[in-house]
Amino acid sequence: MSTEATASGREPTRPLEALRETVRTDRLVQGTLAVLGCLTLHHGWIAVVQSTPATGASGHLDHTLGPFVVLLLTVVSLWRGLDRLQPEERRFWRDVSAGMSGWLAVAGIYLVVPSDQRSLAIQLLIEACFAAFYIALVLAVERQPHRADRWRPTDLERLLAWPAVVGLIIGLFGYFVVVPRLGQSQEHEIVGSTFLLYTTLDAYLAGRFLVLSRTARPIRWKTLYFLLGLAMALIFVNDLLEWQVLSGQLSGLAPLLDYIYYFPFVLMVLARCRHTPFRDRRADPESAERPELYFTRPSGRTMTHAVGFALLHLACYQVDFFPVVLKPAHESLTFWFVLGLGTVAVIQHRLLERKAQELWRTREKFELSMRHNEQDLRLMIERYHAEEQLRLSEQKFAKAFHVCPDGMAITSVAEGRFLEVNEGFERQSGYSRDELIGQNAPSFGLWGMPGERDAMFEILTNKGSVRNFEGAMRNRSGELRQVLFSAEQLTIDGERYLLSVTREITEPRPAARRPPPQAESPSPHEISSP
Repeated sequence: MSTEATASGREPTRPLEALRETVRTDRLVQGTLAVLGCLTLHHGWIAVVQSTPATGASGHLDHTLGPFVVLLLTVVSLWRGLDRLQPEERRFWRDVSAGMSGWLAVAGIYLVVPSDQRSLAIQLLIEACFAAFYIALVLAVERQPHRADRWRPTDLERLLAWPAVVGLIIGLFGYFVVVPRLGQSQEHEIVGSTFLLYTTLDAYLAGRFLVLSRTARPIRWKTLYFLLGLAMALIFVNDLLEWQVLSGQLSGLAPLLDYIYYFPFVLMVLARCRHTPFRDRRADPESAERPELYFTRPSGRTMTHAVGFALLHLACYQVDFFPVVLKPAHESLTFWFVLGLGTVAVIQHRLLERKAQELWRTREKFELSMRHNEQDLRLMIERYHAEEQLRLSEQKFAKAFHVCPDGMAITSVAEGRFLEVNEGFERQSGYSRDELIGQNAPSFGLWGMPGERDAMFEILTNKGSVRNFEGAMRNRSGELRQVLFSAEQLTIDGERYLLSVTREITEPRPAARRPPPQAESPSPHEISSP
């Protein structure tokens, strides 16, 4: 039988839609419901048609085979499909599946060994399987995988969380179950203390799951936590009724237990809706899961468990819950239990102190780095603004340089090499920009009169600039033009340059006026006589 749910392409927006889709598509859920229906009809047939229930080997098989089959389907349903889940979610369901595997082991022992043939070792093995069930579920409820962003414990901290929970559950089982059995207590005392522990742990787990269902924001986890919380609540009711039936107070409710027993496991099988892709219609920035730092404080939890166990021990002594002969064993167990949990708590406290110191040092490094980064950022901003201003100035200068009608040129002071010229200078000199750039100015013979260049440089050296120096400029064709020469020194990349402006002042000569043509007089020979 295939246990994989078929993909329907739908994304439920409500828990009931997800459960209905799971029942419709998942074969494991369908098989479990079919088995439950057969068992219900079978128990109804025994209760209504037969006047007396089956006894002996037939009655033993009748009451153990059904629970074993349902538990087997539950465990298979929980284990199948774990590889498709996220790591933290996979750990959560692995713990739940391991806990239900412990209960399946108990059902297997009930199926193989009749109740009248169970020795003390078998009874202790059964209690150890139930202890494993509660240990796994308590560890699962502490994971809270619905929190996407939280404090992730280190491997050592995760490892130390096991002794805290395992020590608590085993200590409770040892105090309320193992010691009374080893002390040869009366059967009613053993049953009373055992079911007191069961119902207490059931109520704790049911309350934790239901609280998580209320506080979780994703509707998917609300549904899953609610199913698990309701399942543990039904287990609590079942254990409470079984305790009353075994004590003889409500013996008439024994047939009802056959029906209540299966429903918690059916709810756990329905948790296979974890594979259904939920779509939350209410998802918005306000209701979405917010990242948070979450730390479960394992040392504080361990100390609380130790103190709670000691207080419970004191309360049992005050009301004489156990016989006097068991008090030395309980005192010894309590002492070693508190000592063991205290040791784990101290180790965890040291780990927390070390982590706090590491966080403080990290914070100091981060703050120092932030201060340095702030200074670097301020310098970068100032440099950016300076470069932006320089770029704007260069753009303005370039526009003015090329638009100016006068001749403008930038030449090096040392060699007289042209760096840039404008169109006005090309027009005045007769040379193109490509011919001038990179060449020395003296090689073109642009100064028309000898000594004018030296006189200009003498003024430039003394005053730092030249204003309206009148001289002659020779163009490419050899024609001399009178110009006003102005110059200013510039520093570009550590080298001195000369920015010169040449304005032509030669007035163009007017063109020679030719006399108007006159009419010629006729020759005497052309004059005809009248």
